[in-house]
Amino acid sequence: MQRTAKLLGPLLTLAAAYPATAQLPPGFYAAGDKTDNVLQYDCDGKFVRELANRPNVPGCGSLGIEFGPQGALYVVRCHWNAVLKWNDTTGRFQTFIQEGSRQEMHNLDFSPDGRHLWVAAGRVRAVRQYDARTGARLGQVSGALLQYPTDVAIDTSGKLYIADRLAAKVVVYDGRTLRVLT
Repeated sequence: MQRTAKLLGPLLTLAAAYPATAQLPPGFYAAGDKTDNVLQYDCDGKFVRELANRPNVPGCGSLGIEFGPQGALYVVRCHWNAVLKWNDTTGRFQTFIQEGSRQEMHNLDFSPDGRHLWVAAGRVRAVRQYDARTGARLGQVSGALLQYPTDVAIDTSGKLYIADRLAAKVVVYDGRTLRVLT
């Protein structure tokens, strides 16, 4: 599956879907931090609809957005300490992962094989690994090298790249062994 996600300024994250595997129509899907909504655009950039809209929560709302291995759309809800998954049948987001309070989950990425989901949780200074099928927590990367991780990406070789906002650096781990590489 082709996909892309990138930060568009401090308030908007974008994911692109392509028709081969996506459950939603091809186009672009944006998650807004301050507006706390998920917006759908067609391939020409024309606004289509709001997939989700909640009252603005001070701080952060919907941040990370990514298409999973089966084409479903996932969104991180920072103050809900949750990852939501689009349900094509109901046409709504449903809770996929729910953590305790004060996690401040920010962004997510799937392993290349689609088996694992990684979520940056800034306040607890960790990046957590979950089973991408069940949502069960499998492990985490944490420790003195991480002050406030806000983004995570994993490449095809299994390297886990973690952006740390407070430390203003990227830390690289082995995604299989969870050992620091740099």
